[in-house]
Amino acid sequence: MLDRLAERVPVRMTVIAAQPPGLWPSHLRPVTSWVDASCDVGVEQSDDVTVDAAATRAALSDWLACVPDIVEREARRLRSGFDLVIGDVPPPAFEAAAAARVPSVALANFSWDWIYRELGFEDAAAICASMYGTAGLLLETAPAAPMDAFVRRHSLGLVTRRPSARRQHTRTSLGIGDHEQVVLLAVRPDSAALVSLPPQSPGIRYLLPSGWPAGRLREDVLDECALEFLELIAAADVVVGKPGYGLIGDAAASATRLLWVSRPGFPENAVLERWLRDHRCTREVSRDALRSGEWSQDLRLLIEEPAPAPFDLSPADRAAEALAECLRA
Repeated sequence: MLDRLAERVPVRMTVIAAQPPGLWPSHLRPVTSWVDASCDVGVEQSDDVTVDAAATRAALSDWLACVPDIVEREARRLRSGFDLVIGDVPPPAFEAAAAARVPSVALANFSWDWIYRELGFEDAAAICASMYGTAGLLLETAPAAPMDAFVRRHSLGLVTRRPSARRQHTRTSLGIGDHEQVVLLAVRPDSAALVSLPPQSPGIRYLLPSGWPAGRLREDVLDECALEFLELIAAADVVVGKPGYGLIGDAAASATRLLWVSRPGFPENAVLERWLRDHRCTREVSRDALRSGEWSQDLRLLIEEPAPAPFDLSPADRAAEALAECLRA
């Protein structure tokens, strides 16, 4: 979406995020400044697919005490010369924008007031809903959870990144044969205990994340490479991972099959799973099967389905145009 926005209007971006700047697309870095700060807490996880409710409750308690200071900090920042706030979707960002009289746009398929209410954190839910009510506009992406706290909304559909156009080049560079099926594990190395590879099978090879602790001695495991994740998804025939919004969008845009494992305790999981079950070339695998390596049959059944068609990329263009109109105004 920001790619497409930068194509429409001259823009400089400041990102407020408590994550490594290296995750930001390299081609956007020349127009970006980075502030390593947090505006919200989300949920705490014990691994890639499990919510830690006790840790989330403790983090929320600390955060609620700091919310007024966070709002004031961000309002001061905005008064220094910003034209638009885009939030995905930290509640204080919108209250700070309102205080600084800067237009704000939320981009989301779920909001934290709904998540916290589903998890039983009513105080946090009420405060988040109040701050969301100050947002100027919600760009609602699909599949969407209820987001009634936002006053104005525009529904977009599934927003995806542009897929890599280097599929064959990437496969050649990795030494993948024309008739081989490549399976990409989209699981963090620190959650490696969740996954065991199936027994070796002719014509199937595996691409593991950088830093994966074991398994590279197998002949069917590809050598580590320094390619961007989106290129790897485009080069793969199947990607295995949790049903997160980004992975669903990347797989759909790249016409790559998705083998997914459920995430217990995440309220948005039901929304995302419902969408996956309504679309071809996706299949659920049980956590036990994935952990034990007994998922060869699930993989084969998914591979045997006809290849998916490339997905509609226009929702990101519609989002960019809405943001460009905000800036032009």
